[in-house]
Parts: sequence; C-alpha cells; structure tokens
Amino acid sequence: MLVIAINVGEDESLVRGFVEETGITFPTAIDFTHAVSGDCQIKYIPATFFIDDAGVIKSMRVGAFRDEAELLDSLESIMK
Repeated sequence: MLVIAINVGEDESLVRGFVEETGITFPTAIDFTHAVSGDCQIKYIPATFFIDDAGVIKSMRVGAFRDEAELLDSLESIMK
C-alpha cells in the first residue's frame, strides 16, 4: 500500500511545518494549481481515495476518519 497526501492550494511553508509537526512520513505534494483536485472533482476536503494497483479508484470518502479503526475498516472492506 502506498499513501500520498496532496494538499490543495496552501502555502508550501505551512504544509512543510504541518508535516514536520505531525511527523508525517509518507510523501506529501501540493496542488498549487488545483489540477489534481479539479481532475478528481474534489469539492470538499479532506477527501480520501483508495486506488488499486491498476489505477482504478475503488472507494472515495469525503471527510476525516474518526479514528484509526475506521480507516482500517475502510481499507479492509476494499481489499476483499
């Protein structure tokens, strides 16, 4: 599994500070031009996409996960 964070439109220094402060270790990109969010029709954040090895979106969720257990349940349901 690969996790990538894509920040939409925020200042790079704010994103870097957040990544350092929270200890995020997965790749983080910034969508300065809103190209990714436009292509994926993201209207609300956060949005989470579960994409398989073939690049097919298997599931999409708008809003934050309540906790780690909810995230793991989502992962388990799409990996069946």
